[in-house]
Amino acid sequence: MHAIMIPIRKRILEFYEQGQSTREIGQFSGFCVAAVRRVRQQFRERGTLESQTHLCGRKALLTEMRSQLPHQLLSEQPTLRWPS
Repeated sequence: MHAIMIPIRKRILEFYEQGQSTREIGQFSGFCVAAVRRVRQQFRERGTLESQTHLCGRKALLTEMRSQLPHQLLSEQPTLRWPS
């Protein structure tokens, strides 16, 4: 799934200002009703047409605390060696 381009988002908001319904805008733009509605909702909430794709995706499982754990364990047991 890709983000809707900014010029299309602007056009969707212009259609809303002209009084067009969500269904009409969706038919004209080629996007589903939910996507059209979401453009207007996100603009109202955030005040910008920019997408938030940088917040998508899986979150890292290796937190700062977890990345320090191996170093801490090795410092507590310096004689521990990896098998060759």
